[in-house]
This record gives sequence, structure tokens and C-alpha cells, in this order.
Amino acid sequence: PHLTPRPMARRLGVMCLLGLSVLSLPVGGNSGSVWGHAPLACSSLGPRAPYQQQLASIPHFPASVPPLAFLDEQKAAIGEYFTENWERCKAGFSGVWADWNYAREIEQRNRNGEPVTFSEKCHLIRNRQDVGKVFRGLFVYAIAPSVFPYYLIFWPGCLPSTFDLEKHKTNKQLEAIDNRVRGVLMSLIELEKSCINIKDKKLAELSKEVKTTTKKAVEASSPKAALETIQPWLLYNASALKPKQERKPDLADMPEPMVRGAAIGSNSAFPWLPGFILKFGLKSYLERVVEVDKELSNLDSNGFATMPLSDLRWVAFERGIGDLSWSADQLQSGVTKYLKTVDEASVFAAPGKCHPDMALDPFRLRMAVIGIQAVTTARYSSGNELMRSLYQGAGAAKGLKLAY
Repeated sequence: PHLTPRPMARRLGVMCLLGLSVLSLPVGGNSGSVWGHAPLACSSLGPRAPYQQQLASIPHFPASVPPLAFLDEQKAAIGEYFTENWERCKAGFSGVWADWNYAREIEQRNRNGEPVTFSEKCHLIRNRQDVGKVFRGLFVYAIAPSVFPYYLIFWPGCLPSTFDLEKHKTNKQLEAIDNRVRGVLMSLIELEKSCINIKDKKLAELSKEVKTTTKKAVEASSPKAALETIQPWLLYNASALKPKQERKPDLADMPEPMVRGAAIGSNSAFPWLPGFILKFGLKSYLERVVEVDKELSNLDSNGFATMPLSDLRWVAFERGIGDLSWSADQLQSGVTKYLKTVDEASVFAAPGKCHPDMALDPFRLRMAVIGIQAVTTARYSSGNELMRSLYQGAGAAKGLKLAY
């Protein structure tokens, strides 16, 4: 009230100059203040000091302010982002078209009875996956165009493999290795939680039975011993099939914790989706594994030796074998041991050996063997030191001793 309009305007002008002078201070320098410089001298003046003294107390800085490197970095990052995505779009769409034409050529040769290599058969399977992703994307865009951007953002795996640059391929391979361990942990944690379900006591009792069997399988001395522990789950009633009817993946009685863990480990779907939706992705994944296993069983040592590293790595990672540090010989040895485990299980659970009407389910068998591979990855692969130290302590035979 005691200020006239003109002194009030002067006071506001001084405050604006003070604010601009503070914002223009370069970061760094003397650490004696928050901004890297000595405090302003005007802070010691009283609130009623004349504005000439306040202006005189403002420190003087060089007229030239150095350019902000942050803005230059942001401009470069934005330009790199658009350039990279433009390259991905060109390579992705042209790659889908080229792969589709190449797949048509392979199929035509196969129909004509000409020989087709294992790598070409792998190309057919991958191309089928990419074409399916294209049609799913078109379906989402046709049904809900406004949801399509979120579909691309929150599910990077929805794009065909041709859209992946080299760094994206490496990141996906690293994520696939980590997902094996995440799938094992998710299965065990969710199974423990379902055992103490007070709302559904029947489910809790069933979970306890599954937990007991799972514990024996995890503690087994060999993959064969682990498969023998869960042998009843690997069999199905073959007499229920019609003549010439092929067995399809059946996961109806598979516990939901195991379904979620398998969905994470196989990168087939989001783990937070309902269990019945996750089973669709798992069934497609198991059908693909069984199809490739049939082709692998026909390969000899020369076929493995001539297989490109990219195809060999794709086959191994699909089955939870190895990591990026493994050589071609190590990957080949891992795939060979996997096939040997499958063959040994086919012998001890051969059709009619346990019961005349019972037969071995090839899809559940693969899921069990791949689960064993995931447990092995969690125990011995690099990058899981924290998890191993939680259970092992300083050594494998000496755990953490608590004080209570």
C-alpha cells in the first residue's frame, strides 16, 4: 500500500533482472554456492534499499554465453532416431517382400522334389512367423486404428524379424537368455504363492502336489532322472485319437504358474495375460520346436558342421541352450545333447510300455526338456551371480548362516 505504481514497477524490473542473471549463470566453477559462483551481493541488502544499489550489486559476467551442448546433443539424438527408424522401415518392408518371394521359391522346389537344405527349411519357418506378425498387425489396425501405435510401442516383438537391425538382434538374443531365468523364477514363486491360497483350498492342495513333484525334478541328478520324476505328466491316452489323427499340443491340465513361466522363457506372450491366452502362444511355440526337431534328427555331423552360425544360434536359443559367448562347436554340442535327451525319454516312455493305451506326448516332452535347460541356465550361466549367491553363500556347500 505504501508503494506508488512507479516504485512498484522499478521493483518488478529489478526482480526480473535478478532472475535473468541467475538463469544465465554457467554451471560449474567455484563450488562455494549452488550455481558454482559466489552468492549475489544484493542478498545482503535490505528489502527497502534503493534500486540503484540493487542493480549495482549484481555481479557482471562476460557478454558471450557458451552454447549449450545439451541442445546440440538432443538435436543429434533426434536426427539419429529418425534416420535409424527410416532405415528400419526400408529394410523391414523390403526384407518381408524378399523373404516371402524366397520362401515361395523354396516351396516350389520342394514340391518339384528338389533337395532343400536345413537352412532353407529354417527360413520357411521364420518367414511363416513374420507373415503371421504382418497379418496380426493389419488385423489390429483394421479393428482399432487408435490402438495400433500402442501395439507397436508396448510389444516390440510384434514386428517381423526383417525390421531388426544388428543391435536389435543382439538385444533380443540377450533378452531371450535372461527370460529363461525369469521364467524359472516366475514359475517357482507363483507356485509357492498358489500353495498358500486361502480362497481356493482345492487349488492349494493341487499346487502342493505339483510343488512336491517339481522339487524332486529340480533336485534330480540328471535330465533323464528329472524326466522320470514327471513321467505321468508326459503321457497321454493314445486310444482317444481317431485313425490318422495327429497329436496336438494339450496344456489343459498344466498349472498356471508353469504356464506363465513357460510363456516368459519362450518369449511367446506377455506374462500378465490370462492363462488361457498364454497357452495359444505356447502351443504355437511347441509346434515349431517339434517341427524343427524332426528336421534336426535327419541331419548328420556334416549337416551340423555346414550350418550357418545364425541358424545354429536360432535353433539353440529356441531350446534354451547356450548364450552369445558360445562358439559354433559348443552350440552344436548343446543341440546334440538336447536331441539325445529327447531320444532317451522316448525309450523309457515308449508307447505301451507303461500302459497299452498310453503314449509319450512330444510337445510336453519338449517343454520339460527346455525347462531343464532353463534351470541349467539359471544355475551356471554368467550374469546370475546374485541369484546363485542368495542360495549358495560363499560356496556351493556352505550357505549363509543367520544369527537367529
